Amino acid sequence: MSKPTIILIGGDKGGVGKTTVARTLLDYLNVKKIGVRAFDTEYPKGDLQRFHPDVTTLVDFKMVQDQMTIFDALAGTPVTLIDVRAGLMSEMLHRFEEIGVAADVQNGNVALVLLHVVRPTIVSIAEMVDVPRQSYATHFIAKNFITVRFSAGDFVR
Repeated sequence: MSKPTIILIGGDKGGVGKTTVARTLLDYLNVKKIGVRAFDTEYPKGDLQRFHPDVTTLVDFKMVQDQMTIFDALAGTPVTLIDVRAGLMSEMLHRFEEIGVAADVQNGNVALVLLHVVRPTIVSIAEMVDVPRQSYATHFIAKNFITVRFSAGDFVR
């Protein structure tokens, strides 16, 4: 049996496409029949749970009982995917250090993948500076080129 994998999908800005990336990855894992448990930290109203209610739990990561819900899911689930609320990635990684998840990753018992979703702007990419680099994790940057904002005037003729 392979080691459990935690995938954190986050970014320090709202509306960059974190949930879209999470939805796509969940669809892929489902097609490949890879067991997954997902968590949406956009409490109290997460969108990921709307699209994948069968595998997604809405959690308030600031609550210890919800953190336990996430970490208890690691046992017996090949992939734990966490859609991280904007600005919460640094806090989540700090908590990983405190409770020993980071040590499990460093010891090779758990794999950790960080997907940073950013807009194609210097400001958006610069926001990643606040997220500590975890040498024991695999990091990816997903630059979202298609995030488009519309205003009411765009639809008036």
